[in-house]
Amino acid sequence: MNANKKVVLIKSLNGGGAERILINFTKMYNDLYHDNSLRLVVLLKEGELLKQELPKNIEFVYEPRSRAERYLSLVKLFIFRKSIAKKYCVEQGDYQLISFLEGWSDLIIHSLPDNPSCKKISWLHCCLDQYHKLNPIRCFF
Repeated sequence: MNANKKVVLIKSLNGGGAERILINFTKMYNDLYHDNSLRLVVLLKEGELLKQELPKNIEFVYEPRSRAERYLSLVKLFIFRKSIAKKYCVEQGDYQLISFLEGWSDLIIHSLPDNPSCKKISWLHCCLDQYHKLNPIRCFF
């Protein structure tokens, strides 16, 4: 197992700037290293970026087909966050677990118990001052 194994977690591939950066980073990483040391886990298979060619090392957790299924998927993510984290995010050996956007991906990776061989990283793409003081995301951080 590569000591530099990385698991990157993101909620969806909606067309925001952070999502585009992640897709471009994943493509460049794969071209540069030609190995399987980077794994990208997307919680909801939705978003405009699905229309472009995506790297092959992406795993999707849920594929909602309607608005109702999307909300059900979000409920499942909350209820089963520990089992989802274990299934998609736990690797053997040393690795880094990266939440690429604040919110759902942080909730998932921080559901895992602390492990000395796993470094948990939360990558913020916003200013927390923009959130209301009682917002759960602000309270979490």
